[in-house]
Amino acid sequence: MVDSMRPGAVIVDLAAEAGGNVETTRPGEMYVGGANRVVHIGYTDFASRLAGQASALFANNLTNFLVAMMPKDKVQPCLQPCYCTSVYEN
Repeated sequence: MVDSMRPGAVIVDLAAEAGGNVETTRPGEMYVGGANRVVHIGYTDFASRLAGQASALFANNLTNFLVAMMPKDKVQPCLQPCYCTSVYEN
């Protein structure tokens, strides 16, 4: 399979920690190999490498989910930020 790929193609194996889905994956490494100089990415710590992107993706998905669940006339007031302070007196 890897030998039939175009020169410079990139393989990102998200299952590298468990041995990988591609026979040429080296867990924990990124290397260029084969006759076609295919880039193999077999990092085992994607969660820590992409924490910021994962948080943004989750927030975007959650926002879209909430928008889809709400009546159309209630969406804007609910999602507007509220910058206010309150003081409670006893």
